[in-house]
Amino acid sequence: MKALSILSTVSALALSALPHAAALDITNTYIIPSTSVSAEVTIQTNAADLSPFDGPKISAVNGSSFDWWYFDVVSPKASITISFQTGTFNAVGYPGISVPYATYCNVAGIYPNGTTFSIPLVLAGPAVITTVGDGAYGNWTGSGFSFSGTPDLSEVTVNVDAALYYGIEGSITFKSVAPAHYATGLISDRSSSEILLPNLGWANAVPDSVAKVDLSLFGEKFAFTGRGYHDKNWGKFPVQDLVNNWYWGHAKVGPYSVVFFDALDKNNVEYTSAYIAVNGVPIKAGPVAIVRPYGPNITYPQTKPATLFAGLTIEVDVGVRGVYVFKTVSQTVLTSTDNDGYGYTRAQGVVVGGPVGGKQYKGIGLWDWQHFYA
Repeated sequence: MKALSILSTVSALALSALPHAAALDITNTYIIPSTSVSAEVTIQTNAADLSPFDGPKISAVNGSSFDWWYFDVVSPKASITISFQTGTFNAVGYPGISVPYATYCNVAGIYPNGTTFSIPLVLAGPAVITTVGDGAYGNWTGSGFSFSGTPDLSEVTVNVDAALYYGIEGSITFKSVAPAHYATGLISDRSSSEILLPNLGWANAVPDSVAKVDLSLFGEKFAFTGRGYHDKNWGKFPVQDLVNNWYWGHAKVGPYSVVFFDALDKNNVEYTSAYIAVNGVPIKAGPVAIVRPYGPNITYPQTKPATLFAGLTIEVDVGVRGVYVFKTVSQTVLTSTDNDGYGYTRAQGVVVGGPVGGKQYKGIGLWDWQHFYA
């Protein structure tokens, strides 16, 4: 094993001559220290680099850079989110909070009875990440939290053994029903950019899946089946130095697997990405979305002080297939903050939509909004 680097056992030059890293079953192992380092950082920007899709995307974790792996499962009444973080609290978007760790996890969700829960900080030792093909096994040592993905990203499992200190144990399994995508194209298009906006990357390993949650949470059974999702973000500079505002989310609406991301950079330049698959077959992946909040007194861009939006509308241009529109029509707020300089809302609920002028469907989704003014 070695310290974190983008490619560890095969050089970029050697990989550039090969069609797809996942087909090679190449194994790489990376160790991410539990404290940040003093080093200049580079980030991965292009799929043509052929590094593992779900592997680390930055050369090191210093005081400014970050790289995280995010998982969630949503159902009509319950949901859970788990994040595996590498980066200081300042880097991942919480300026002013000082925690002397660069590797940690967090968990949040809602019980079927509507009660929310949160485990905001699970400290870890070094994160050890081993990649095979495009999949990754990540162990946040000492925390009891780990995840494992197959080389082709068809299945991913999150395992938790942290009952003693954090009150949670069990597993979550994801069986993908739609192929992965970059910010600008499908996993099969190695000419894609992985950058959503300048210095901020995004790779969506599991846009939609059948997911099973089988956990014990604070001594009680927490088990349900829902729609599962897994992606990762990374950046060279703290999130609040890159983004003013973003809307992100995913939904399963009838036959449609939908993922969207709409962000404003620090100059209020808009960058978007959307993904739609029909019965698991992608019909669009790239920067073609328009996402807007709606509700009383809502403006865009949303301004300080923030007003909780009633929901989102998502419009996606699918070229010759026309325009698809989806709308969140009800929401349960999972968490919401509105502090000076920072606002955040995560919600789940009913999503309706389909092609404009065509058959409309109803489904379930999860989404969030972040905004920074620092």
